[in-house]
Amino acid sequence: MKRVCCVCKKVFGHKAGTGETHGFCKACFKAAQRNLARMLQPWRQEIRQEREK
Repeated sequence: MKRVCCVCKKVFGHKAGTGETHGFCKACFKAAQRNLARMLQPWRQEIRQEREK
């Protein structure tokens, strides 16, 4: 069974580690994880400030 990456439209096979639950190829998935972490950083700081009050 082959999947098509929803980001770069590259076709990739299902090997262990690529994950079958998401439509990302490995490279795009790693990039997405990094971007997500960067997006959540300011949000985490806001929560921390709320707790300190």
